[in-house]
Amino acid sequence: MLYRRRKYFHYDFAVAGRRFGGSPQQTSKSKARRVESKLIDKAEKSGPSAILRRARLLSVFGPRSVSWQINGRGLAAKTLRHYRLGWQRISETGLMGMSLDTITTQEVDGLRLSGSPIYVNQLLRTQRRLLGKAVEWKVNR
Repeated sequence: MLYRRRKYFHYDFAVAGRRFGGSPQQTSKSKARRVESKLIDKAEKSGPSAILRRARLLSVFGPRSVSWQINGRGLAAKTLRHYRLGWQRISETGLMGMSLDTITTQEVDGLRLSGSPIYVNQLLRTQRRLLGKAVEWKVNR
């Protein structure tokens, strides 16, 4: 999309869910359109594919994250046990069939979690750590 702002035209477009915007420093709309089309071609060739990938399921990503936590250096034995047991509790919930991008605080709050507050907090802490690792590793990109 081209639009004029004072003297120059500006472009604004999206490729594969990523937004691009700026000014080609052109006063002519036809010249600005040519620059914009070249930028769109360049973004499609160099960027991610135009088809967005589907987000991974928690049941697919979870074991990878937990194995990283267990094999990680510097974690105390109690911490490793904490994450392992937290993962076991998560695997018993309905979150396992959900994709990572659809898990929100509302989804987690809606779970009927049984057990003492310590076990519930263990599950929540492990879940937060899993989702944090997914963001850090850029799993959905």
